[in-house]
Amino acid sequence: YAYYFFKHFGVSLVSVDIPFYYFFVYSYTVVSNISNKVIFMVVIATIIYFFSTMYFKKWGIICILAIVLIILLFIPLSFNSAKERANNEALELRRGDVNEITFFFKKDTAKLYPKEFMIANKNSELKLITQAKDRFYVFYQTPGEALSHGLTYDVSRTDILVAQIKFY
Repeated sequence: YAYYFFKHFGVSLVSVDIPFYYFFVYSYTVVSNISNKVIFMVVIATIIYFFSTMYFKKWGIICILAIVLIILLFIPLSFNSAKERANNEALELRRGDVNEITFFFKKDTAKLYPKEFMIANKNSELKLITQAKDRFYVFYQTPGEALSHGLTYDVSRTDILVAQIKFY
């Protein structure tokens, strides 16, 4: 999930420096999206197991193979669900469901950033993607009805005096 979410904005997952346990937090949106399918697969595996052990004791190996097959089917299902969910959430952010951020720069550091970035910052049009230990990842969505191209910026914390985040 996290890989595809950040990939949508052109941000490397390595640069975000996500702690390992966050992957479990990010996986919640995927698991909640496919929980009914998972429950269905567990019920089918359980039925196969009990049916085969009660009536076909010699077919126990077939039961185990069926359960392994069901588990292996879960992997691509969860992969596709994670990719779809990440892309949907990235699109929601691009449509405006995200916190705005405005930066106040230290003396002489603002000139390090592109003119378009500084104009978007002045107009409070930058949207926060995430924060890492040493940087902010923000994007600017060009105005228009359709989602045209957007710009992602990597802002160093050492250049910032204050970052103002507007919550909705």
